[in-house]
Amino acid sequence: MGKSYLRYRREQVLGLVHASPSPHSIGYIPESKQGESRRAVSAALEQILVWDIRRGSLEGSLGGGESNVEVEVTSLILSSDTSAVFAGYADGSLRVWDLASASVLLTFNGHKSATTCLAEGQGSSGSLLLASGSKDTDIIVWDVVGEEGL
Repeated sequence: MGKSYLRYRREQVLGLVHASPSPHSIGYIPESKQGESRRAVSAALEQILVWDIRRGSLEGSLGGGESNVEVEVTSLILSSDTSAVFAGYADGSLRVWDLASASVLLTFNGHKSATTCLAEGQGSSGSLLLASGSKDTDIIVWDVVGEEGL
């Protein structure tokens, strides 16, 4: 007598967003006043994927292709006004992505190994600051407007 096995088949998936295994690799953009739907951004290897949460579909991507980004995204956060994405990479670089044009606004190089965490804040003069931590045990505070490391 043979063994009988239950057969499982996949049904439709709802609310699943693929992201890299880092805990700092996903961000949420709430519904805008202009009626744009809620979106999520997630790190997926060398790309940042933009998802439409209401439709459950991929809206676009940042990186890959012609942008010549060939290293894995290890951390990301959204700017406080949700118009830009700050992304840290496995080679220690940081990029500031504009969500509207899907282009790189700034690139910072200062770490020797993968960035593991990012935080945004305001300086005493009102300038936009970005702090990045890395596996090289350094924390660098960047002046985003002045385009330099502090």
